[in-house]
Amino acid sequence: MELLDEGYEDLTRFGLDDAEVDRLCTEQNECVFNWSTADGWPVGVVMSFVRRDGRIWLTCARRRKRVPAVLRDDRVSIVISSVGTSIPMQQTVTFKGRCRVHRPEDVGFDELKSWFYPDLVDAIFKRRGESPLKQAFLANLDSPDRVILEVETTWALTYDSGKLTAATMGEGGAA
Repeated sequence: MELLDEGYEDLTRFGLDDAEVDRLCTEQNECVFNWSTADGWPVGVVMSFVRRDGRIWLTCARRRKRVPAVLRDDRVSIVISSVGTSIPMQQTVTFKGRCRVHRPEDVGFDELKSWFYPDLVDAIFKRRGESPLKQAFLANLDSPDRVILEVETTWALTYDSGKLTAATMGEGGAA
């Protein structure tokens, strides 16, 4: 085994390239969506998502605490892990970004939900396959008080444990 120059102090060289981030965001359908409460505490919840055109799209009921929090302070982060995907080694990406809340009364909301809801349901059910639940889930998404969250990502931190393992074992080494 190889001793890295600084041990495991600096992991920045074990990041993902753009294609690897794209694969991770395509294979995974769950993320942790993080925001700040009015008193400054960070909070996160697991949510399903779709990544399209460099943005992360999510949905929830308008009454969820994250909606007024994001309307107050649009700075959010999203953490996506490869756990549960076909990616063989642990990979993660953390995005920092600005969140916009799309409401049913907004101009263009019907057009937005016409592509987003089906894409989200496809992402959620891609590993489950077709079932009557899929169509029922899609029908129930279209409720009168549902909002769509659009996160324009501004920064990313990535990590690939496979690259770290290869470096630990020596160039070309296998775990």
